[in-house]
Amino acid sequence: MVARMRRNCAAGQGPASVARTRSLGDAELPDAADLCSVVLQRTGQDRGLIAFYRELQRELGGADAGHEQLPAAIAATLLKAGGTQVPVGNGRAAAITAALAYDAGFTVAYTKGELPTAAMPGYTALKPIAERCLGQTEPSLGLCYSTGYVFGARAVGDKPADKP
Repeated sequence: MVARMRRNCAAGQGPASVARTRSLGDAELPDAADLCSVVLQRTGQDRGLIAFYRELQRELGGADAGHEQLPAAIAATLLKAGGTQVPVGNGRAAAITAALAYDAGFTVAYTKGELPTAAMPGYTALKPIAERCLGQTEPSLGLCYSTGYVFGARAVGDKPADKP
């Protein structure tokens, strides 16, 4: 179920899914920014963040290797090259969407064990951006990556000491 929810979030369906579930009577369901971040944190605690990128690469007909570097490649493509397509091998590429950029940012920060700093924006400032990213309405993919990165660093900072 967690893997399905993560795919839903990375595909940009988080806010619409939350709205649909709420319309069916589940008013207690958190916003997509909260739900997707918890799903990513849980996946990270289980050391499963990179598995999504292996599946994505396979679905796109990409190479059998190199998926571990895909989140960092998304960062480089967005932040250094200014592109919106990231190579996945075998002459194929993945389109970088706002939700995928957010997921990649979270994944990079969490897998690096990045800790939050005082200079990072607060939750209140970032939550509306995260909602736009997860709903595919934020036009700045770099901002989505960076927002996901901060959420990932905050998740590392919230990780219980007895968890790997």
